[in-house]
Amino acid sequence: MFKGIKFLIIPLITITACTLNSDPVNLEESITSPQESSTTTLKESDKTVSNFELPYKHKFIELNDCNDYLGSDVSVSCITGLEIVNEINFEDSVTNIVKYGDKFIVVLKNGQIFEYSFENNTKNLVLSIEDKVLRAGDENGLLSFALNPYANEYIISYVSLDNKIVFEIFEYLDEITQVTSSSKIVEVQSNTYSHYGGKVIWSEYYKCFLGSIGDISEANFESRLNSSPLDSSKVTGKIIGLNCDTSLFSQKVNLTPNQEEVNQNIVISGLRNPWQFFEFRDNLIIFDTGFTQNEELNIAKLSETHNNFGWPVFEGPKRAKDLDNITNYDLDIFYWDEGEPYNVVEYIEKNAIKPVFYYNHLPCYSEKNENCDGQTDIYRAAIIGGGILENPKSEYNFDIFFADYLSQELFSLNFITRELKIYPIENYLYINSVNVFNAEKNQILTTTNTGRVLILQLP
Repeated sequence: MFKGIKFLIIPLITITACTLNSDPVNLEESITSPQESSTTTLKESDKTVSNFELPYKHKFIELNDCNDYLGSDVSVSCITGLEIVNEINFEDSVTNIVKYGDKFIVVLKNGQIFEYSFENNTKNLVLSIEDKVLRAGDENGLLSFALNPYANEYIISYVSLDNKIVFEIFEYLDEITQVTSSSKIVEVQSNTYSHYGGKVIWSEYYKCFLGSIGDISEANFESRLNSSPLDSSKVTGKIIGLNCDTSLFSQKVNLTPNQEEVNQNIVISGLRNPWQFFEFRDNLIIFDTGFTQNEELNIAKLSETHNNFGWPVFEGPKRAKDLDNITNYDLDIFYWDEGEPYNVVEYIEKNAIKPVFYYNHLPCYSEKNENCDGQTDIYRAAIIGGGILENPKSEYNFDIFFADYLSQELFSLNFITRELKIYPIENYLYINSVNVFNAEKNQILTTTNTGRVLILQLP
């Protein structure tokens, strides 16, 4: 019923909620043997057992009322009956929406920020930087907003006219509209029009703001050779502290070309384009867009000493050199230990963190575990987060909600059990953000690139 929806939009049909499981098929794939490296290998004492699946195993499930599934080996359910119970339309793409007392802050890509009340259906302009934001592609513009709950300040992120990803802090008097000063605290130049990242949040764990920066690299083969998400002297491909006590951070591993100084504000490394992320207790839940095959949901324990998710050495659970049959795969940085350089690819293969969940762009059954090009009309494009529903009385308690940018689906993955639920939504494309609207009523809030803000009622 929901097959072949990549570009097809058909009328919404509400169906009684049900859960359908079919027998899973485990897929295995032989992998290329590691190539000998021209750089020094790791010392025996530094070698740890890789927590990536070798050989790689995926689960394929054929579903009747949802798109088929290919990805992590988890329990998968198809949940129909999701309803749109409220819709508000804005004049431009809604990149993020943040709860603000009994109202919401709505961030538009065109550079406007509104305070909006669902109860009264009223909106007030909070800030406009329309003359400062770049609109040269789908991914730039004004991106995000976060408020300090303990002081009169907030941070926004945007792409400037000179194509820099900017995090700017504003101070205000009693109301957020009463701005007294502002200053740019991070600026990173981009030479492309994609993969800016740009989410900003307030961290209760660190008591400061955190921001995400993508690898600002084009989606091409060369991106697999871009070492900047791993390079600890750079902030690209990372989540960083924006106004933090950097002594709280533990990301001090030196992965640089010539033993450069490590950037002290790095919280998470090895990300491709963390468009959205959020904090849950002492965890960061990060939604990282994939390249040719796999979208990642990553969970970083903030108390851990090294949170590196491995891009570009890994995409999901797969190694770049295996995906593209790259011989002698190497990068232009090293792992430095006591002044000695070691092979960084080998270090990442041994130490990168495996995503807790991933899904494939093109779900189909293949004994060889191929990428299924041309074998299915289903296409999942980019993972979009996300919030977690907390309600002990709800069957969705501790479910992490997220969506795919193109496939007209909402998903949830349980934080405890790792059970995946797929909720098909017809006539609903280009989702930019997902959050929980009302945990007591099991309602989800989503925004789109076409300016729609929708409240979804879970079955």
